[in-house]
Amino acid sequence: MHAQTALSTSAARGEFAKAVKRVARDKERIVLRRHNKDVAALVSMEDLEVLEYLGRVIDIAEARQRDDQAEIPIAEVKSRLGLG
Repeated sequence: MHAQTALSTSAARGEFAKAVKRVARDKERIVLRRHNKDVAALVSMEDLEVLEYLGRVIDIAEARQRDDQAEIPIAEVKSRLGLG
C-alpha cells in the first residue's frame, strides 16, 4: 500500500519540489487541503495511468450498458442508414 500524506496548499507551495520528489521516488500520495477540505492530490505517473485505465474501463462498461438498454425502432435504424 502506498503512503498517503495530507498537506495544506500553502505548505505545498513552500515544499513543492520536495513533495514532487516524494511522489515520484517513494510513490507517496499527497492530498492537498484548503480550509480543512481535500481539494486535490499529487500522485505518481503510475497511479495516474491506473486511474486513467480504470476510467476507460468504466466508460466502456457504461456504454455497453446503455447499448444493451437502448431500444431503437426499426424505422429509425433504417432512416439513420438511409434505407427508408
